[in-house]
Amino acid sequence: MMKADIVICGGAVIGSAIAWFLEQQGFDGSIMVVERDPSFARSSTALSGSGIRLQFSQALNVQISQFGVGFIKAAPERWGVDLNLQEQGYLNLANTPAGAEILHENHAVQIKFEAKTVLLSPSGISTKWPHLNVDDLTLGSFGPRNEGWFDSMGLLGGFRQNARATQIVDAVTDLTLKTAVFQALRWPRAQKYPVVFL
Repeated sequence: MMKADIVICGGAVIGSAIAWFLEQQGFDGSIMVVERDPSFARSSTALSGSGIRLQFSQALNVQISQFGVGFIKAAPERWGVDLNLQEQGYLNLANTPAGAEILHENHAVQIKFEAKTVLLSPSGISTKWPHLNVDDLTLGSFGPRNEGWFDSMGLLGGFRQNARATQIVDAVTDLTLKTAVFQALRWPRAQKYPVVFL
């Protein structure tokens, strides 16, 4: 019977990132990643818009995205891969006084963590984007740096090529549960695998 200390079900960017980061954190056990479609053509990784932004209302979310942006920008040095981050920014709009107040509150959280978010009046929005009708707007929030989109499949490739996890092409079809803890899993061409959750 094949065994692994950790089995990750799903090998797109989240599963592959878990495998890579486990190693970076010093885990030296065996890791197996099970993925049914090695092309990842229908995965969320391939189908997403691959956007990243710092405009959140919670400090933790801002910090998570800051880590993500830094990780993406450092990919050429880390892996020799340019993830082509396009810092075109996100524009959030309010059309009520209450909506404007929310943008003000969120902005205060963002700049506390040195996000470059700027607040724009309707006239400021119109100056920057003259094609927009701003007649019903009360405020805008724009992130000119560290916001935009990137090559998500390149990120996936970086994780997969640099993790030492065993890659299995198959679909998990069964999980064994014992006292609220998964004990084993199964896929069509394999016996049960014991699962250890750390």
